[in-house]
Amino acid sequence: MPLVLGSALVLVTDTHVKHDLSSGEYSQRRASCHAASRILGVSLRDASLEQLQAHREELTTTQYTRARHVISEIGRTAAAASALLDGDLRRFGQLMNESHQSLRDDFEVSCPELDELVELTLSYGNGVYGTRMTGGGFGGCTVTLVEGSALEGLLKHLKAHYKGQPTFYVCHPADGASAKAIIA
Repeated sequence: MPLVLGSALVLVTDTHVKHDLSSGEYSQRRASCHAASRILGVSLRDASLEQLQAHREELTTTQYTRARHVISEIGRTAAAASALLDGDLRRFGQLMNESHQSLRDDFEVSCPELDELVELTLSYGNGVYGTRMTGGGFGGCTVTLVEGSALEGLLKHLKAHYKGQPTFYVCHPADGASAKAIIA
């Protein structure tokens, strides 16, 4: 089924903050999730937020928040796929925003520059569906779903207010490769 985004575009904004996933921060998050999974007795992909809450007292605060991010992100991903299939870009954008909040607050893999870009992007308002950090975190890029007619104004807004010197990549969604029957 083709992706229908109308005139919406994807804006990738590179903060130029370099991240090093080998520093141990990411492995600490994986260990916290693994410990939470052992306590819950199921893989986090099979756990519910209700199960997590039922074991709250057995988990450290860090284990709880890391697991909460993973479990809720799985739910958001399913809801986002459904929103895209329904052509509901507003709902999809809301889920992007919620994802960033969870990555920032529960998984703690954002950084001040990413948070600043997300806040500035959302403050632009009209035409911005949603935005979030992307990748492993601790730096890198944001990805934003924005109405094509709002792109120029958003770029001016970010250039005027963001403290860093970002690089912008505008992506025009298109159908991917597909097989075509050739009639001879």
